[in-house]
Amino acid sequence: MAEVTKPDVRAKRGLGPAARRQSLVDAGWHLLVTEGVKAVTIDRVLGELGITRPIFYRQFTDRIDLLVALYERYADDTIRTQEPVLCREDLSIEELIKASRTAYFDMAAQHGTTIRPLVEAAHRDPRMTSAQAMLRARTIAMWNVAVSNRLSNRERELFAAREDVRDAVGTMVELVHTIAVDGATMWLNGHRSRRTVEDVLDVMTAGVHQRLLDFLTE
Repeated sequence: MAEVTKPDVRAKRGLGPAARRQSLVDAGWHLLVTEGVKAVTIDRVLGELGITRPIFYRQFTDRIDLLVALYERYADDTIRTQEPVLCREDLSIEELIKASRTAYFDMAAQHGTTIRPLVEAAHRDPRMTSAQAMLRARTIAMWNVAVSNRLSNRERELFAAREDVRDAVGTMVELVHTIAVDGATMWLNGHRSRRTVEDVLDVMTAGVHQRLLDFLTE
């Protein structure tokens, strides 16, 4: 995840819309990871930056809009965490899945206790639903490419023709990631040991790999 730094609390003059929006997201992210989602209020963000409400409302329609922007930042961090793993040509598909879930678990262990409450705070809002769907689509697309690159020409043709299999693989990988977040949260809260969580993830990883093998031998 991106490093958490205290935002500049000075009221900056002359910032363009993109820079102003980024300053608001930075302030919100700092509050999120240091104090939790309940601390991410419009008034607190304004206080962090020393700006007024009209400036906030030029960038966001309401608090939920800001929360969705924070989730989108998390989504971008997630993709950046996965990209170096998925680009490794020296890994088999099984090794790729294991390396991916390890990277995801390590990321979730950093801020896993904040992301779940963030989603829950806006889970009924279509903007959050859309942001989650976008992360899922990006994850599945990345995995489709990574898996396809490790198949023979014949296997690649079969894989490309089976949208249901590609979606199933993406869904299972997504499930592994979800368990990684939940498991990291339980570990951080002292409810499970890291070894226990990793054992569960090993089972899930084996399941994803086996589904691919079954498909390729059908």
